Amino acid sequence: MKKMRTLVVILSIGIGITKTISPIPVLAGQSIKKQSRSSVEMGATKSLTNAQKKDLFVMLDCAMKIFRGDSQFVYDEIGFGDLKDIYSMPGAYWKQYHYYSSALPMMNIQVVTEPDPTNFSDDWALVPLVPVSFYLQFYSSVYGVDRRELEGHLALEAYWIDGEGGRHEGNSLPSFPPLLRQHVYRYRAKEQATSSRFPVDVDFFYFEPKDGDENREPSLYAIKITRSYPYITPEMRKKKREEEQQKKPD
Repeated sequence: MKKMRTLVVILSIGIGITKTISPIPVLAGQSIKKQSRSSVEMGATKSLTNAQKKDLFVMLDCAMKIFRGDSQFVYDEIGFGDLKDIYSMPGAYWKQYHYYSSALPMMNIQVVTEPDPTNFSDDWALVPLVPVSFYLQFYSSVYGVDRRELEGHLALEAYWIDGEGGRHEGNSLPSFPPLLRQHVYRYRAKEQATSSRFPVDVDFFYFEPKDGDENREPSLYAIKITRSYPYITPEMRKKKREEEQQKKPD
């Protein structure tokens, strides 16, 4: 039964139901032009300097603190660089923040906020926005960022959790056309003894070397950090609202 469930999840990923293999963040209601294979793999692959690698790790530490719930998300006072743009749409309840880092100018940095899933109000316009995902993408993939080093630095587990709460051992996900060289690794972050208000999921996007490449090291293309909220159906939300109403004094 467990093997069958794992197969179903992998097949779901393959046909795009979970929308997680693609390194392009997907926002409800937003029209995003899907990148072609050539645009994803374009540009010469370079290596990060030691200073740039240190700055990258500091940025990831900042993101992990925010998404675990240890730090507040103050969009213009965080360590992701200079705020470049805030994007949303009329009638939408989410916002997307774009940042520019002078230390890492070869990188696109985004934070997405949505209405708090743990708030059971039936009026989304009144619900505070909370961070749900952090995403960084190099314009061209880079060498010098070892996956094992990232795993240890971010304290990641050797398994991942699917959208229904199912646990899957290992971290490597399958690749699909047209990006057969793209290799995605998915993790659940370890719980911290003194924090971890929220579970956190992390994805690494690497490119495997092409035949004939002199450098046989995989190159890092993107990292995504997501706060994992419990899945609540509309029926469950309605029931919670009714329970909260009953608790209020007359």
